[in-house]
This record gives sequence, C-alpha cells and structure tokens, in this order.
Amino acid sequence: MTNTECSKQLESTVKFVQEAINRFALHDSLKYNFLVQQLNNPFNDKIITWIESLTQCTSLIQSTHTELLNAIYTIKLPPSQPIYEGYGTLLLHLVTANTTHVQGALNSLFLRVIPDNEVIFPVLSNLFQKFIEVVPLSSRVFPQIFTKCVPTRWRPINEFCTYILFFLKAIPSVPEVAGLAILASIDRAVLYDSELQKSTELFAMEENDTASSLDNIISFLLGWIKDIPLELEQSFFIAFDAYVARASYLTHVPIAYLSYCYNEERCCKFVKFLIENVQNHNINDSYRALYICHLGGFVADSTILPATITLEIINQIGEIFKIENNVIIKLLLCQQVFRIINNKIIELQTRTDISRLFGQQSILVHMIVDQCNPLGNCSQKTIREFVNICKEKQLMDPQQVLAQHALLSEPQFISCPLCSYDPYDVPSTFRENVKNLIVERHIDEIQPTTSKEESSWQQNSWDFSL
Repeated sequence: MTNTECSKQLESTVKFVQEAINRFALHDSLKYNFLVQQLNNPFNDKIITWIESLTQCTSLIQSTHTELLNAIYTIKLPPSQPIYEGYGTLLLHLVTANTTHVQGALNSLFLRVIPDNEVIFPVLSNLFQKFIEVVPLSSRVFPQIFTKCVPTRWRPINEFCTYILFFLKAIPSVPEVAGLAILASIDRAVLYDSELQKSTELFAMEENDTASSLDNIISFLLGWIKDIPLELEQSFFIAFDAYVARASYLTHVPIAYLSYCYNEERCCKFVKFLIENVQNHNINDSYRALYICHLGGFVADSTILPATITLEIINQIGEIFKIENNVIIKLLLCQQVFRIINNKIIELQTRTDISRLFGQQSILVHMIVDQCNPLGNCSQKTIREFVNICKEKQLMDPQQVLAQHALLSEPQFISCPLCSYDPYDVPSTFRENVKNLIVERHIDEIQPTTSKEESSWQQNSWDFSL
C-alpha cells in the first residue's frame, strides 16, 4: 500500500471513529459496537490504523465510554516496538485529554510486563517516565497499581520474577515502586518457604512444585540482592519485619539476608536492626522469639562480623536476659549465647578478652543457674557442644557451676522447639551458591569490569534519586 493510500485509509478510519463516538451520544451504538469489536479482535491486521485513528480522537472519549475504554486497555498487541510506541502515544494522548483515564491507562501498561513482551520492555520503561512527565501526579498511583498487578501465587514463577525485575529498575523517579518490588519478592519467597515446611509430602526438589518455585525464587533473589542500593535498604528491613519475622522455621529465605550482608558495614546494620527488635517489648513475644533466633543464628553463622562486635552482642544479650521475665524468651536468649560461643570460640579467644564472660559473676553463670534451666531445656546438641568446649578450653565447667550454685528457684522443664531453629544454617543445596555469590562480589570490587554499551533498560544503574 502506497503512502497516499495509507493516508486515505487513516483519514477514513478517523472519520469512522468520530462518527461512532458522536452517534453513541445519540443512542445509536451500531458503529460504536463495531469499533469495540474490532479492538477486541486479536487477529486484526489493521490494528495500527485503529490505534492511530483513536489517537486523533482522544478528546471525544469520555469516562462514560466504558466499553471503548476497556477495549483500548485490554487490546491484544503483538510484541512489536513500533506497535507499542503507537499504543503508548494513544494512551498519553488519552490522559492528556482527560486525566481521569490515568489509572486505567497505567493499569494496562503494568499488566503488559510479562515474559512474552521482553522485547518491548524498553518502550514500556520510557512510557512510564513519559506518564510522569505529562501527568506528574500519576506517580502517586504507581505503588497502588504495582501491588494490584503483581502476578498471583498461582501464576508461573517466571511471570512473577519478570515483573519484579522490571520494576526494580524501570521507574527510577518513583523509588517507592522498587521498594514494593523488594517487599513482594520477600513476601512470595516466604510464602513458598512456609508452604514447603507445612507440606506432608516429602518429594525430591525437582518433583515438588512448591520446592521448585522456592528454588527458582531464591536463585532469583540471589541474582540481584547484593546490588540493592542504600536508598532501598530500608525496604529490605521492612520486608524482614513484615514477612520473615512473622514465619517460623524458614529454611531458605534467610539466605537472602545472609548474602546481602557481604561486608562488615551491612552485617553491623542488620545486627543492630535485629537487636533493636529483640529489645522492643512493644511487639508480640512470639515475634520477639523469632527475632532472637535470627539474631543468634546470624551472629553465629556470619563469617564477616568482627569478633569484637560478636562479644559486644553476647554482652547485650546478657543485659536483655537480666531484665526479661518471659521464660521462653530467656531460654532462647541462652540458646543464642551458647550457639554463638560454640561457633565463634576460637575467634573470640584469639581476638578479644573473654575472661569476663566466664567469671564467677558473669552472665553465663547467671544463665546457667537461672530458673529457666537452660542446660536442661535448650537444644541438647548445643548444650553438649557448649559443655565440651568450656571444658576443653578450660573456661569453666557448666555442670560444676550448676552443682555449686543453688538454683535461684525450682528449675522448670519446658519444651521450646525454637531452641533447635537456626535460620542461617544454610541448606547444602544453596551453600555453594551463597559462597560463590560472595566470592564474585569480592572479585567485582577488586577488579571492576570494563563497561559495555548497553541500552538504558539493560544497564542496571540503580539510580533511584528523585
């Protein structure tokens, strides 16, 4: 078709659209219904012409044209950059003519972030930025629409990962969206992790749908978690408080936090965050109990935290223990101190002065003879290791301490399943992955890679400045 013929066809289609909309106002919906039908036809080879014609008629489209607007928002398009550029122009003209269309137009774009459309992601990314330029207040609805359009738990996991990764870097001028993407990622990972723990059918990883989804999403998290910029760090902690600290016996999600804390600064920030919540009596004791498990597990299993900080944390746990009244909380505090000492004794002995930890008036003595009876109620595996270490290193004999000191009151014998829970005891399946991730990060810092020419979409600059 020649340019002249194309021009005539477009002119004719524009007139048809104008007439269809105008007649609809006069209760003549024949052409209007035909227009809607054409837009709903996924095999329409004249879709570009319809889009260009509608672009010239956006001033006529009102919020009362529900069927037409729905057809525009849900129109099925092939993943072609030129077609999506034309479609984006239509939506921009639509919201410029009437800002009441902003939510519907944005909702349409958000729902098009699917794996099959990766070729047009650069177009979508540019469109989101243009929406903010044309209608600055539209940025206020971005977080709401993002949350609404997150692929559900029942959609394929690759749809979820594609959606999250896109919004982690697609709209730098609305950092709230990237923050929500982090929250959604942790939320979904916790969901799969919790489901796996509750499952009664113990299939192999490759045979279990939930396990497979968990495997995929953890690998997905490990792919970008180390690159979270400082501006989004708070979202990572909010996600922990909202999801991780609300679920017990997670075995995989904590790996993301262990991997995130690949240097001393991040480790110390995370430990400070955990301690603040352990000390917070305004939160439910069941949540505090899980925070205690995470604090002890992280400090015991981290290979980056300095010995001086480790010793300081033990002392802080001791101070919390002194004023605590909840027996279960006290037991868990003891459990974490024993666990940390078991894992870090050599480091503590060679790099700090631990004599005060094992003195007659030390916190360890107070713990051992306390009514909560940690030697009898904590994880017996941990207790045996702790007793053996203390004897071998000639630090103290916990059993002799217990015999020499009358218990402050009648000992209690209670069950505390959380004493055996170490969130950061990384499953063997992922241990090598985490190790490689940290090693790669270290290499990247020492040997910066040469830059390559990439599109703004391919480059993950993580620039979230407003």
